Amino acid sequence: MRKQIKNSIFILATTLILSGCAEQKVLEDIGLITTVGYDPVGKKIMSTMVVMQINPEAPQKIDVISSDALTSKGGRIEGNLKASKALQSGQLRVALYNEKLAKRGIRPYVDTLA
Repeated sequence: MRKQIKNSIFILATTLILSGCAEQKVLEDIGLITTVGYDPVGKKIMSTMVVMQINPEAPQKIDVISSDALTSKGGRIEGNLKASKALQSGQLRVALYNEKLAKRGIRPYVDTLA
């Protein structure tokens, strides 16, 4: 019985200590992607992202960023290089797919949304 209590206290203490190591994401420091659209451009995919600015002092509340890459994840990485803040898709509400792209299959492009 004492061993179970010691193990429980150890697990609880370890959990509390490690939870402080998680990376913090302050809303003012990130760009939240709210809408994304995918269009085929040859063998590449053009990703167009609508990024919401959280900063109340920002002159514009949204940014539109477009990038070309071989995959949807690559498009977000390329868009991240163009953006002033780190892009996160935590608030993604709409994903649009071109009809040609949808007919080929959208499974490879949905993997980052899952």
